[in-house]
Amino acid sequence: MKKVDINCDMGEGGIFDEPIMKYIKSANIACGYHAGNEEIMKKTIYMAREKNIIIGAHPGYNDLENFGRKELNYDYDLVIAIVLQQLHTFYKIACEEGANMAYVKLHGALYNRVAADSVLAEKLLYYVNLEYPGISFLSLALSPMQRVANEMGIPCYHEVFADRAYENDGTLVSRKKKGAVITDLDIVKKRVFKMVSKQRVNSINQKTIPINCQSICVHGDSLQALSLCKGIYEHLSSKGVIIESYM
Repeated sequence: MKKVDINCDMGEGGIFDEPIMKYIKSANIACGYHAGNEEIMKKTIYMAREKNIIIGAHPGYNDLENFGRKELNYDYDLVIAIVLQQLHTFYKIACEEGANMAYVKLHGALYNRVAADSVLAEKLLYYVNLEYPGISFLSLALSPMQRVANEMGIPCYHEVFADRAYENDGTLVSRKKKGAVITDLDIVKKRVFKMVSKQRVNSINQKTIPINCQSICVHGDSLQALSLCKGIYEHLSSKGVIIESYM
């Protein structure tokens, strides 16, 4: 039987965070720079811990105005500094709540940049692992970051996106392009089952591309977030897929 994790970005102001937790196994919780704040972090961490959901930090660029989805071209040292700053805050709150920061998943433009830049990925993985030995990461499936993490012996799980379209090279279609975000539940259910069962997905140009599907992400700020998480969970479960976190 196949096994896959379902994760969701949370603590970002989405209105469905608590009911969504019934249908996920990992919660990527915003660290206050692109969304959220310490009070929201504390509340979301508490809810996730109470529901036995694996808890991860979700740091992004310090850009509330653009929700962390605009590339800011920070130099490598500044990228590492802002990530560590967010992790320190998140880790402190998690400890206060009796929870474990099990993994890190970067957000938005920062996620895409680090996934594609092997030099930055290596530096970031090194310094985060130095301060939090053994911590896991979630990153874009089959990306350069995955290769670097594997070479460094750092656990980095392959993430796919239920509600985002792919380019032919396996990168995500820019949100500026038509068709980048997928909201039709029937389409989403079919494509995630193909990802899990065949390790393949159709690109926006309908080219079949390989993908390594270990964790399926749904964006929590979407109005369809709850229906997508519920639909994916129930559809995969009905096909005999085990929903379980790798972290």
